[in-house]
Amino acid sequence: MRLRSYILGDEEGILELRRDVFGSKDPFKLNRDAWEWEFLQNPEGESIIIVAEEKAKIVGHYGLLPLKMSYYGKNVALALAVDLMVHPSFRRKGLFLRLFEHIVEEAKRHNIDAILGFPNRITLPTYINKLGWHHVKSVKTHVKISLKNLITKSHTIMFTTNRSNFSLHDKSYMEFVRISNFNDIPRFDNIASSQFIFINRSPSYLNWRYIQPHWYQYIPYAILIESEIKGFFVLRFMSYKGFQVAVLIDIFPMSLALPPIFSSLIQSISSMCFFAGAGVFVFPDPIHGGSPFYGFSVQIPEHLSPRPWYVGWKDISSMGVPQGKDFYITFGDGDII
Repeated sequence: MRLRSYILGDEEGILELRRDVFGSKDPFKLNRDAWEWEFLQNPEGESIIIVAEEKAKIVGHYGLLPLKMSYYGKNVALALAVDLMVHPSFRRKGLFLRLFEHIVEEAKRHNIDAILGFPNRITLPTYINKLGWHHVKSVKTHVKISLKNLITKSHTIMFTTNRSNFSLHDKSYMEFVRISNFNDIPRFDNIASSQFIFINRSPSYLNWRYIQPHWYQYIPYAILIESEIKGFFVLRFMSYKGFQVAVLIDIFPMSLALPPIFSSLIQSISSMCFFAGAGVFVFPDPIHGGSPFYGFSVQIPEHLSPRPWYVGWKDISSMGVPQGKDFYITFGDGDII
């Protein structure tokens, strides 16, 4: 068996491995167009892809997606770890560790400062105890429900207009406007803060992340406060056991996540989603990790969550380990939703 970097023509072997490992889970990722979008078209740079090959068959895979991060006011090169896969017939043979060691060396060669990842409940102990990762924080996930919509189990979600003005608790100064291109709103990649850590969101990155992958059906909105664009958020609607679920994928910049602004935004966004037919609204607490009042929301206990959001960090260049309380994370910063 040999480990090597990706070469053109590996795509089908990688997708076949994904089918063997995950089956039909996340079917979009079995599509070649989706794979090329994720790994070959990222505007932030070249992805690092390592495969394990046995008799011309790909039996292992690990990928790193390049990102740019503001780390306490300093711009650093980050990589998002994705799609660690080992064929069932080759597990418990040390291949997991070999793939990781190989990709860390490649990350060093590409001048990556740190690796960000979202290990699941099963792999988290291995990442920490064997691979030298740090569990920086767990993203708190909150849920709001519409009993009316849950009872009727609405199966169709349609926005009747591209421009909607929602007023909640007399907050008529807040407006959400549907956008189709992040070049049409102010840039948010020039924000710097010596107190926080966050992934930079350039227009090209945001268009790649939320506009280009049409199969995910992301819906981005500009946030206007007193007629001035102050930020954006991204929604995704999904069906879960017959119920329509609206997920707040991203919201930026950080100032929008500070109470009481975030609480007002959550109430207004959830009202919009319920008006559209969603029965459940799911959203992260990007930075606080506490339990601020979000208008009758429930925080999902970590042990009950079907997918806990563990934020993992692997230091590559001796830059240190960030404080969880300073790390601004949304669902869109991963590749899970």
